[in-house]
Amino acid sequence: MSRKRATDPTMRPVREWRVLVGSLPVVRSQTMGCLEAVEGKGGAVSLKVCDRPKFDNIQQTISSTVDRIEVLETAIKKLDEIGAGLWLDDLNARLSSAKGIEAQQMERLRVVAVAAAAKPVYRGLGPEEALKRDEQYQRQKAIAENQIASAKAEISKLEPVAAGIREILESIADDPAAALGAGGD
Repeated sequence: MSRKRATDPTMRPVREWRVLVGSLPVVRSQTMGCLEAVEGKGGAVSLKVCDRPKFDNIQQTISSTVDRIEVLETAIKKLDEIGAGLWLDDLNARLSSAKGIEAQQMERLRVVAVAAAAKPVYRGLGPEEALKRDEQYQRQKAIAENQIASAKAEISKLEPVAAGIREILESIADDPAAALGAGGD
């Protein structure tokens, strides 16, 4: 697994699930230390709890571990349904990039507009009229409008997915703010 994928917040439930599933047999085996064999009728052997407090504590641990595994499995299934193969870090980067396109395109358009308005051929015209007549400005304006529209469409597509992933991660986290942070556990 790549480092980027391993540290993405969407992998935290999977890592935690693996640890808990791996620890469950060890915890269950500890119950044997609280039991003793008792001979019954006809030579049958049964087990009797000899250390009730320790046994109850282990049973509580098993129960809470199984409950947490079920919560994580549900969250992992929901993430799969959303398409968490779109890693949250990647989604956030794509959203940030898309959100920056409008400012970038507007700055490019501003530079072209200043150059167009300064052309000697447009002297005596108001800035709006000069820009209407300037072909380079009109081409750049069409490009900017197209890229801004594409970016807004991308944002409207990605934001609900990212929000859904964040909601799932927050719902299973002990510390919701930490659930969304980058980095490994």
